[in-house]
Amino acid sequence: MEDVPRLNPAESAVEHTTSKAAAGADPRMGRRRKAAVLPREVAEFLVEFSIVLNHRSMYPDGHPQLQHAAERFVHRLEGLLASRRTLSLGVAYRHLLIDNVATDPGNALLRDLATRLHRHQVASLQITAGISLGEIDDLLGALAADPTRGQGPLGRRAAGIAHWSHLTVTAIDYGRLAFEDELLNPADGPQTGDQLWMGLAQLALGTAESADSPAVAQAIESQTGEVAYDRVVLDYLSRIAEEVSGRVSPAEDRLRQRVSSLIASFDPKTLRRLLEAGASQEVRDFTLNSSQVLAVDAVVQLLEAAADVSQQTISHHLLRMLHKLAHHAQHAAPEQRNEADGALRQNVARLVAGWQLADPNPSGYTAMLDHMVRERSLDFSATSSAEADPEIILQMGVEVGSCGPRVLNAIDRLVARGRMERVLQILRAAP
Repeated sequence: MEDVPRLNPAESAVEHTTSKAAAGADPRMGRRRKAAVLPREVAEFLVEFSIVLNHRSMYPDGHPQLQHAAERFVHRLEGLLASRRTLSLGVAYRHLLIDNVATDPGNALLRDLATRLHRHQVASLQITAGISLGEIDDLLGALAADPTRGQGPLGRRAAGIAHWSHLTVTAIDYGRLAFEDELLNPADGPQTGDQLWMGLAQLALGTAESADSPAVAQAIESQTGEVAYDRVVLDYLSRIAEEVSGRVSPAEDRLRQRVSSLIASFDPKTLRRLLEAGASQEVRDFTLNSSQVLAVDAVVQLLEAAADVSQQTISHHLLRMLHKLAHHAQHAAPEQRNEADGALRQNVARLVAGWQLADPNPSGYTAMLDHMVRERSLDFSATSSAEADPEIILQMGVEVGSCGPRVLNAIDRLVARGRMERVLQILRAAP
């Protein structure tokens, strides 16, 4: 029987984290779809791939550790190619995609491998049986090098390496993917945010020449039932939200607009499908980051989808308030837009931060929502709500069939003044 080297602790972690992700083991995410699990031999190979690249980066040529790591890598690769003849890896920022299975971004080794390939502007890597040791050594040496120095990213120059007959490297094609108003020049070295958007666009569109948001949204919506694909898309969106958070520049503003347009273009079912592919903490972090950077209409749409996926309850009154704030943030007078915009983002952040409660409907949670609805008036005029008689506000609300934050606040004020009986009289006389 062939002697197969024992897995080290990092390799064992591959099986553990992949299985954990596949099971969707989160009691609050009961509807989360199960992800497929990487075959053990593939997981072991990917770990060896990451380890050998780390060693090539750390040790000088001729070091014994390099030879040992290379021998293990070749052993794993030969075993894989003997059974499948071809090995294809898709590359996202923190994921690898193989056999329609996405690797777990929580595994440090596999996340490092994906990030390294992405920095080299590699969209996919295909290795076929018969690959020579020289080709393997060339590949490892190229990927271990710093893509910002020397010959630059492997993706830009792989097509010119004629002797790679068993290696096919597909680059992220920045030169052919264009924004509506400009074409990126690969020689300029696009910023990280642009790179992430282009990676997402190429994942969705393949060889399309335009990366406009509606086209990307339509392509993503057409990919149904692939959990791995959805997980990679969510990873890209999360990284973009992190990248633009706290930054102010024309490039970041353009990226915010594009991602906001993408989110707004999604059918609600598609948005829920993408969120279901991630773990609960990923969904929460993505929603929090997005609430501070995306356009307000996209923020509200994302919040509703995230609440549904996370099985959280948002009160009807709070949703009405958020939609009203979004409307004011877009259509009110200039001096009122900033206040409405800030109120919306603040309330969404507070709400999502409260999702860590085990019970989605405890009394404290409900009280928090009610307080959030009532504490900020939607009246942005110079007239203070304190100047209006709460009884008149309540009567007007009953007559027009509206029970918004102003009406609820009026009821609170009447009750605080000991006028509960009058409140009941008005409600009993309602149409």
